Amino acid sequence: MRCPSLRPCLPLSLALSLCACTDGLPPAPAQGPHVPLNLLVISLDTTRADRLGCYGHATASTPTIDALAERGVVFKNALAHAPLTLPTHASLFTGTFPPEHGIRDNGRTSLPTSLYPMAAVYREDGFRTGAFIGAVALDSTFGLDRGFEVYVDDMGPPDSKGHKPVQRRGAEVTDDAIAWLNRLGEDEVFFAFVHYYDAHAKYEAPSDFATTGDSYDDELAYVDSQVRRLQSWLESSRRDEDTIVVLIADHGESLGEHGEPTHGALIYQGTQHIPWILCMPDGRWAGTEVTERVGQVDFMPTMLAIYDLEGYDRSSGVNLLPLLEGESLGERAMYAESEYCSLNYGWAPLASVIRGKWKLIDAPTLELYDLELDPKEERNLAAEHPDAVESLQAELDELRRGMRDYGAQAIEQNPELLSALEALGYAGGQPEPGERDGRNPIESIGLLARYHDAVELGHDGEYERMVPLLEEIVAECPGPIGFRATLASGYIEVDRAKEAVDLLEGVLKESPTYEPAHFYAGRANLRLGNLDRALAHFRTNLSLVPGNWRAQIPVAQILTVQEKAEESLAAWQRVVELQPSDPAQRLELAEAWRRVGRWGEMVAELEAAHRLAPNDHDANAYLAWTLATAPVEGVRDGARAVLLAERAIAAGETADRLDTLGAALAEAGRHQEAARAVQRALGLLPPNAADLRAEYEGRLALYSSGRPFHHR
Repeated sequence: MRCPSLRPCLPLSLALSLCACTDGLPPAPAQGPHVPLNLLVISLDTTRADRLGCYGHATASTPTIDALAERGVVFKNALAHAPLTLPTHASLFTGTFPPEHGIRDNGRTSLPTSLYPMAAVYREDGFRTGAFIGAVALDSTFGLDRGFEVYVDDMGPPDSKGHKPVQRRGAEVTDDAIAWLNRLGEDEVFFAFVHYYDAHAKYEAPSDFATTGDSYDDELAYVDSQVRRLQSWLESSRRDEDTIVVLIADHGESLGEHGEPTHGALIYQGTQHIPWILCMPDGRWAGTEVTERVGQVDFMPTMLAIYDLEGYDRSSGVNLLPLLEGESLGERAMYAESEYCSLNYGWAPLASVIRGKWKLIDAPTLELYDLELDPKEERNLAAEHPDAVESLQAELDELRRGMRDYGAQAIEQNPELLSALEALGYAGGQPEPGERDGRNPIESIGLLARYHDAVELGHDGEYERMVPLLEEIVAECPGPIGFRATLASGYIEVDRAKEAVDLLEGVLKESPTYEPAHFYAGRANLRLGNLDRALAHFRTNLSLVPGNWRAQIPVAQILTVQEKAEESLAAWQRVVELQPSDPAQRLELAEAWRRVGRWGEMVAELEAAHRLAPNDHDANAYLAWTLATAPVEGVRDGARAVLLAERAIAAGETADRLDTLGAALAEAGRHQEAARAVQRALGLLPPNAADLRAEYEGRLALYSSGRPFHHR
């Protein structure tokens, strides 16, 4: 089926130039003729269908989404294939199930190179492609950026402690999306993907939207306001006349149903029933409600069919256009899974299949629900309907046999990214194969909720509350080594480092290659003053995760304390290699160069730190001091030292900065001014600074006799 052309096609030369930029992607499948309709895909993270007005929620405050539903198609029974952000987006943009694309959890694997994602198909056909991401769960590390020429996944600058944000407000996402759209030419056709993460726990909508009496609904009201901004842009630019708009969720939210506060572990309908709205610019299919069950794997084949883009043959979904024309696709079996508890805690994996009114959950205790009579899945009918159980088990087995394996792409472990995912609520336990107890996740869902609470307390710095909660959890469920390692990390923070060491020794006996345990053991031994043991653990951690700068820094610090100048220098060089944009580490490397007498290299690092943080006046004063006092003549630059010292003093006069200015002025040959600067510095020293006073007076004597001060 072909959409009507609403404006001229791209010029052939432009289309060819755009098609040439595919970032090393594999050859695209053969494509059909170009259809010049823009595509705007809006992902509503963590959004239950039944909490939107257009899906029957009477107190919802989602007028923009509801208006789109009135003008478009509403899929009333759309289903997610997992209760996690990354696996479901991979399914959306490849048309494959999680066992096929291999992304079964957040943060472990990336999209296989053997799959050609939806953005790549559109870009190959001449579309400008841009993605605007709301959380690190969709970081480009995981491969969803393939095919997008612009993929904005930077959550913002680090805080005062150096921690990068793990998510951002929808307003920032919208700002980036609109800025990109504004840069496009009038004749350029676009595929834009906009990801809103706001409805994810914690539910903390801006105060202007805290009006519904329900914090989750408040977040959805806020997201609706951002959708309204996108819609307003379409209207003001008249792109609403030739843009298809799709709103779809990755998964829902349990909101306490079945004992699960959020999502990830269980696969009941609260997390699996999602909204999906398709709005055509010409009003086609307006007001259509599709009641047949559809899945996220159907999204890509349906959109490619609308655009008449043929040749992509790896989707496990189907083209849903016949449903929009009033036809039926017949009753299909729908698959979902959660491997979250299996992969992280060694518990049983879960899978489900729905056909007709029946839903089977394949768990240690089989669960069967009649979704027509029991939509909340409160009454397990497995014992009463063994024939239905047997039939659905066979259906599930058939679905699994029909799935193709495209080869999961393992990613290099990234502790910083894993920590960010933990901050989003995806706290892992990292079981080893030998410790899997296969417990049913529903039986320990309360324990899991408490573990997530404990991890959140740790991220908030509330270790005194975190530790006793984790002690209870480990006593109840000692199997997952991640539980014990996390408890050990808490012990370190509450000055119980010896207990942390003892606990981690047991963990490492079971799992010698569990890298977080080596990191925590390094920190615990460092607290206890066991520098050699700490160094050994940090180095083991780095052998397992070579890019872990959080372990590389204490290695450099320990070697510095041990006065191993050359080894310390190499270690600080590695730190800067891993964190090239951190001025503090540049300063440390500068000191390492000084310790081995390499003053030129020291100044080069100080200059690099200055470029990164030009308003760090203490660092500027340090650079000025070095330029004024270095023992190597070719390194000194009195005039530049004076300029830097004066800038530092302008930000606040201190004895140290005045002393630096004196050294700079003396190097520049302005000895009388240098002497006056040091005299002012002496006046700011406290009475108990006798040693420092003696140093200043010594330099004052030099300047008064017309000589500069240089290090020996």
